[in-house]
Amino acid sequence: DDQTHSMAQAIANENQTIIDYGHINRHSYVLDAGCGVGNTAMYITQKTRCKIVGITITPIQVQQANQAINIHHLSSFVTVKQADYHHTDFPNNSFDVIYGIESVCHSSPRSKFLAEALRLLKPGGQLIIADGYISPTTNPTSQKHIHDFKQAFALSEWTSPE
Repeated sequence: DDQTHSMAQAIANENQTIIDYGHINRHSYVLDAGCGVGNTAMYITQKTRCKIVGITITPIQVQQANQAINIHHLSSFVTVKQADYHHTDFPNNSFDVIYGIESVCHSSPRSKFLAEALRLLKPGGQLIIADGYISPTTNPTSQKHIHDFKQAFALSEWTSPE
C-alpha cells in the first residue's frame, strides 16, 4: 500500500493480513506449511498468542527456527518440525488455519498439497496461500527471465492468477 516503504513493513503487513484473513486468535491452532526459519509463526503468535506448528523439509531450518523460538521464549506457543506438507502425520481436522507463504509454489503437483490441507483443516477452517503467480507472455526476453527465475528457485511449474 502507499504507506509501506520497506521490506520489514511489507512483511509485517503480510503477516497481519494472514491474522486478519484467518481470524487467528489465542484459541486458534495453526499450521505454517513450509515455515522456513519460523519468522512468520513467531510474529503471529506474538500478536495473537495462538498455537502454531511449523513444518519444513529442511533440517537446518528446523534447528534455526527452534533456536529463535527459544531465544524469544515462545516454545509454549510455536514448534517447528521436519515434515513434508504433502503427507503429514497430523490427524484429520487438526487445524483452524493453514497458511503457506512462498512455499506452496514448490509443491508439485499442487493438488497433493491441497488434498493434505483439506484433510488437515477443521470444517470451516481457512487456507491462506501467499505465493508468486504469473501471467503467460510471448515476449522472448520475459520468457527467458521467467525461465531463469524458475530454475534458480527450483520451481517445477508456475501457477496463473486464475
